[in-house]
Amino acid sequence: MRKESEKKTKVTSLRITEEQYLAIQEMADEKDMSMGSYIVN
Repeated sequence: MRKESEKKTKVTSLRITEEQYLAIQEMADEKDMSMGSYIVN
């Protein structure tokens, strides 16, 4: 079970191009991270 501080309660959206999406996804995959975690870090 997750700690209270680890619970994800916020949701947001981004408007990005297909190329930007693919670039972010590729960079996140290289670091073995989710896209959300990659964007935050």
